Amino acid sequence: MDKFILAELEDAYFIEDGSTYILGNSLIERKWSLEGGYFVTSSFKNLSTGKEWCKGNKPRNHHDFAYEGLIGRREGGKLVFSPLSIENVTFSIKESEGLNPHLEVIFHLIDPHPRTKIKRFYRIFPNTCAMVTWSEVCTENAPAGDYFLEGRRNVVDFLPLPLEKPISGRSVEFFTRSDVNNKLVQETPFTQDSPMRLNGNLLFLTDRRDGEGLFILKESPVSGDRRPEILGDFIFEEDGVYTFGWGIRPEEALPYRFRRSYSVVTGLYSGHDDQGLLALKEYQMAKYRFLPERDYMVMANPWGDGNCYDRLGEDFILEELEGCARIGATHYQIDDGWQKGGALIRIINNEVVDDDFWTIDGNRFPEAFTPLAQRASELGVNLTLWFAPDRNRLYRNNKRDGQILWRMYKDFNIKAFKIDALNIQTKEAEENLESLLKDLAQRSNGDISFNFDVTGALDRRPGYFHLQEYGNIFLENRYTRIKGNRANKYYPFKTLRNLWQLAPYVLPQKLQVEFLNIDLNQENYEPDHELAPANYPWEYVFAITFFANPLLWGEPSGFSDEAVTRIRPLIDLHKAYREDIFSCNIFSIGDMPDGYAWTGFQAHPREDGLGYLIIYRERHPSKSHKIGLKFLEEGNYEFELITSSSPAPKFLISNGGTVECTLDSMNSFALYSYVLGSS
Repeated sequence: MDKFILAELEDAYFIEDGSTYILGNSLIERKWSLEGGYFVTSSFKNLSTGKEWCKGNKPRNHHDFAYEGLIGRREGGKLVFSPLSIENVTFSIKESEGLNPHLEVIFHLIDPHPRTKIKRFYRIFPNTCAMVTWSEVCTENAPAGDYFLEGRRNVVDFLPLPLEKPISGRSVEFFTRSDVNNKLVQETPFTQDSPMRLNGNLLFLTDRRDGEGLFILKESPVSGDRRPEILGDFIFEEDGVYTFGWGIRPEEALPYRFRRSYSVVTGLYSGHDDQGLLALKEYQMAKYRFLPERDYMVMANPWGDGNCYDRLGEDFILEELEGCARIGATHYQIDDGWQKGGALIRIINNEVVDDDFWTIDGNRFPEAFTPLAQRASELGVNLTLWFAPDRNRLYRNNKRDGQILWRMYKDFNIKAFKIDALNIQTKEAEENLESLLKDLAQRSNGDISFNFDVTGALDRRPGYFHLQEYGNIFLENRYTRIKGNRANKYYPFKTLRNLWQLAPYVLPQKLQVEFLNIDLNQENYEPDHELAPANYPWEYVFAITFFANPLLWGEPSGFSDEAVTRIRPLIDLHKAYREDIFSCNIFSIGDMPDGYAWTGFQAHPREDGLGYLIIYRERHPSKSHKIGLKFLEEGNYEFELITSSSPAPKFLISNGGTVECTLDSMNSFALYSYVLGSS
């Protein structure tokens, strides 16, 4: 047996034994057999518990992956696969500006029938019970069959699960387009007794006999933004569970270079549902490289107040930078309107704009951004910029767009760019966009990052799990200036609810969450509406964002002295604690916010045992409430109050992993730290 253990990575290995291949670390192991030319998972094991998910499956005559008409073909109504030939297997340690070190293995394969070349990738990070796979394909043959057949079997990964396992679980579907959506997550429970086609980026499976669990994460845009190639993301059949959707249309396969599918993460855990969420978070935390000085921010963007086109200019931005320093914001973002070519609507309306469009408007900024960059540096504020790459030409102008942003970085020290108006309609567009992001990240040695807007009502965008190694997520546009009751009208409880819904699955460390100037536009709310923003304390409005990246969505220069006096201490507190909080796995606790709940977040410690809680009392009639916490084993935990907006916060530890918190005031909160003390 030839065993390759990469000592530089410590906790990862790849083993070759004849036609059997093994990839693993101290927690997880997956085996494949290529006997007879069929690429088959023969074992998938949780090494911590010894649980074997795939052992003893009968031989198959299909592979772990398929692309109907390209890898696998229809004969007599049945999908038939040719044996693959293997050219070689390579492996190496990889890392990037946004990804931590990991072991990557590539199987170089050929399907001789259509002469399809396949690269089958696997990636594993140390000390995490999950691994990643995807495929790249290059072919001389065009795929057979109707190119617009939505039911095409494009299998990114397959796990053989014997029918005798009594499996139940849930799929989790995510929604972007937050301009028109306030429900960002939907869970669908199921059992294996009634196999079904399921939508979502995430699947949790539980073996009901022993409580062992498995999760599958599809790192792709959300289901509603996928391109028309499949009918669903997951399906159970007699032989196991399939994950569908390469993200490559049949006409997009090329004979002269490889194209990459979306990736699929398979992870294992033991215990109740919370352990599955913990395993998912541990994978994400192991994957992404966080640099606090780059990735953690309290950003201000004036767009939320609606005056950008009228006020944008040198004098206004200089006032805004002073406002940032006064309130404690670390970043200021110049939004749409800085460019000579006019507003974004020209691009949205499919107008072709020339290179001069992105020249800095000399009327608004006579000395370009030089005075702004100088003053921002003096005040300790990072200047950032809004930008919309050329979607109307499928981002084929990525080199030009890259040079525009590179000049902003070199000339004005702008390191973060909000990427707006994305619309990824083709594989070429996706590749061109990622080339833009990757090139700038590499050229700057990781100095440049991006805020991905997921708000657009009509556009296909990367979503919550795709391209996130390049930055974070601008989650929503919410406004007090909207009349009526549209989805993007600002209500603090809805912002809290959106974060609460996403937090179990998406890293809050990668979300920008808004707080607005609640003194403005009070006439746009019904006078007796108790959930209107003006009925919330300033401290509470900011505290909603405490476990994410706060975004001041409005003009910092317009905040009153009272608002600054009340918010600034909390912003300073957030900055003092965020590195510790963001090093934890963050989960939602309590009830879903609806304006009348007890709710909150728990930052569960990963290493040193120091965790954090923030508990909110909405307009709930009771001053005291019990909230269940996660992952606290038996022991003597010491809780310490860090801050509270209630005049008399109390905190009692109960049995069964629950705490009882007392907050005298409605719309109040309390922030605690906790640690396992000595017995």
